[in-house]
Amino acid sequence: GELDNNDTYEIGTYWNFKITDKFSYTFEPHYFIRVNDFNSSNGKDHHWEITNTFRYRINEHWLPYFELRWLDRNVEPYHREQNQIRIGTKYFF
Repeated sequence: GELDNNDTYEIGTYWNFKITDKFSYTFEPHYFIRVNDFNSSNGKDHHWEITNTFRYRINEHWLPYFELRWLDRNVEPYHREQNQIRIGTKYFF
């Protein structure tokens, strides 16, 4: 078939945990399934992306967060897993 970008099914869930009144954690696994002979960068017809987010509420306005994301292994060029780190803050008016 055609190798279009929309040849993907994505199944994602969000698990939110309130550790304390100020500290929270989110576990966010996503599973991608490719169709029509379209492969992910790992060379397979499926792959995972898993995100872990930690938030700390300073007050009603400031919410800094730290996010770690694991992306499935690439086939080319290095055969390595990919990781992302995001640090940020949200401000609520």
